[in-house]
Amino acid sequence: MFKVLKSFSGKVSGSKGHVIELKDKAIISDLLKAGYIEEYSEKNRSQAELKKENESLKKENDELKLEIEELKAQLAEATKEPETDPEAPIDPEAGKDPEDNQKDK
Repeated sequence: MFKVLKSFSGKVSGSKGHVIELKDKAIISDLLKAGYIEEYSEKNRSQAELKKENESLKKENDELKLEIEELKAQLAEATKEPETDPEAPIDPEAGKDPEDNQKDK
């Protein structure tokens, strides 16, 4: 893994500040010599990079929590029993098959 120090393009490209993976040893050598990239490992991450990633992860976490709450509300609404009025008169025809009414006539 390599950190891009200066943006470049050609056979491969990289934007300043990004971490890229390169396999071609000749390209790696040329970019290292020219000062476009440097070796990168997770251990060498700066406090600023760690803070930025932490903030990004917190934001993503908050968004996912909101999405979970919205989905819970949708599930509750979809599985909610219809409200009935206990004072409403009972319809004796409710729940009967309409074809049964034809047979009765």
